[in-house]
Amino acid sequence: MAMHELTDRAALRPTPGTGRRRLTRLSLGHLIMIVAGLLAFLVNLSFLRSVDERTLVAVAARDMPAGSRVSPADFDLVPVGAEGTVLERLVTEDRLQDLEGILAQDVEAGGLVGLADVVASAAPDGLRAMSIPIGSEHSVGGALRAGDVVDVIAVEGGIARYVLTGARVLAVAGQSSGPLGTSRGFYLTVGLDSEEALLLAEALDEGSVEVVRATGAEPPTVPPPGPEETDGGS
Repeated sequence: MAMHELTDRAALRPTPGTGRRRLTRLSLGHLIMIVAGLLAFLVNLSFLRSVDERTLVAVAARDMPAGSRVSPADFDLVPVGAEGTVLERLVTEDRLQDLEGILAQDVEAGGLVGLADVVASAAPDGLRAMSIPIGSEHSVGGALRAGDVVDVIAVEGGIARYVLTGARVLAVAGQSSGPLGTSRGFYLTVGLDSEEALLLAEALDEGSVEVVRATGAEPPTVPPPGPEETDGGS
């Protein structure tokens, strides 16, 4: 064999350990790429999952001052990532449909709305609410319930007159026993307008009152005021 052929073969023969080092370098590079890819996948999965777990909550559709009467139409829904006790205080999508009341504080457009920010109105249809302290013996034996319709009769100097008719009962405080077994009576809360509130307050201050359950009955025919009432009693 010629000397130059032996030399060529020796040149082509790999150096011991060279192929192993090259294989090691390739394996580490691929491993780093695989790990980086897995990390990117996990980060994306975590982000997508956090987006999916967001909850729609109510925000004010416009600037609304305290005292505004609000309903579901006054709010928009936006997704937030809140959870736990924070989410429990917010108006979520499923709670918004029942949201009716009065704002307890100013809310700017786009501001989050908490459940505590909306309070129930005193009475429906913009009426006022007023309580009537009265014994059960003067209020249908205490058989009144929220939702009943009542008339209030004032008795002064042996003369009875209607001071309130067709008032809706909003709440009833039950009878309880006071000192020496005396009865504290009932406290009826009724819805009424401003003028009716004044008439009822005068009746409570001047004499005794009777509460009549009028649920389902025709409104009473109230006679027009006499001369004494039209001219102030002079």
